[in-house]
Amino acid sequence: LGLGMNGIYIKNGLVKNNRYAGIITTGSDAQILDNITVEGTQFTDNGTLGLAGSTYESDMFLQRFNGSGLFKNLNFTTYAATVVFGPDKFKDFAGYNNGVPWDGLAKGVSGVFYVFVIIAIVNSTIANANAGANVFTRTAYAFGRVGAFPRSFANLDAKYKSPRNALLWQLIIGLVLGLGLGFKYTPQVAFGIVATGLVVIVVLVYIVANIACIGYYAKHRKEERHLFLHIIVPVIGVLFLIPGFLNAAGITGIPGLGFIVSLAKPLSYAAYFMAVWMAVGVISLFVLKKKNPKAIQEVATIHV
Repeated sequence: LGLGMNGIYIKNGLVKNNRYAGIITTGSDAQILDNITVEGTQFTDNGTLGLAGSTYESDMFLQRFNGSGLFKNLNFTTYAATVVFGPDKFKDFAGYNNGVPWDGLAKGVSGVFYVFVIIAIVNSTIANANAGANVFTRTAYAFGRVGAFPRSFANLDAKYKSPRNALLWQLIIGLVLGLGLGFKYTPQVAFGIVATGLVVIVVLVYIVANIACIGYYAKHRKEERHLFLHIIVPVIGVLFLIPGFLNAAGITGIPGLGFIVSLAKPLSYAAYFMAVWMAVGVISLFVLKKKNPKAIQEVATIHV
């Protein structure tokens, strides 16, 4: 699917159930909606070769997917950004406006839209921070309660019944990482470093979860095991996630995955740090298994 200054460029294809199949065309002179069928409704280019006269048909195409599906985000984000920013320059979009492209894009279009974007960014930032704080503090509390972490992590505040020590450690780690990396580089680069490290770990967690699903139903609930749901789907999930992990970690040279590029510094530091972090985790597991094997068993039930 090619996007350009004058509209959406697709040719000789069929769109059904929000899936596109056809010849992809690109460039500012490409024909807009040339012989494209959208679930039974055919659109053809009116001969303007991508000029403003074809806007109506491209708008009709986009509106068909306004409610839900594959093109929903395309309508309001990627499509708009590509049209305004320019397809030939879109590779530089992430670095636009000092690394805050959506902010700059909205400000350049309208002050009202800029306010909406700021509200969305602030809202999303607070929501993400809140979710991250909950995950860390509650997990640290549960690990401390069973002895996998120091028991002090399980201490609750007398008034609010919240895990105060876990909250304090989360605050300290967050401030050190955020402010330290922010002063060392820039806030945008600091965000990229933290995000890279988190993605590397999270994708691995997803892969392990898929593998665990296979093992769980093979060992504990054999009578409920379903070939498609509990074996085939997790395997497919792992196969799809492996390229994502390699891409996040910047691991190149894998046959068939030539689209992956190495991480540039300082983003690459995050991948190295997470590799060390995982190694520390594995070592800690063996140490804890030797000193306190009961804690390892309890970890398996802390979220039940």
